[in-house]
Amino acid sequence: MRIAAKGGQSIAYFICLAATLGYEIAISESRPFRCGQGRCGKTQIGSANNEVIWRVYVTIAGSSSFRA
Repeated sequence: MRIAAKGGQSIAYFICLAATLGYEIAISESRPFRCGQGRCGKTQIGSANNEVIWRVYVTIAGSSSFRA
């Protein structure tokens, strides 16, 4: 669906896209550590090659029924 859908690349867009598929999600955004910008004690993930990192949490998964 993501490939066929038309839309942006924002967190809000992906939350709405998941909702149309029957999922409720939350997204947290992290940035890699950078000298002069990063702070001690703050969790940093990724490397300088990763500009933006999202973690997607599925709170309510859609259900599917099928017959075999």
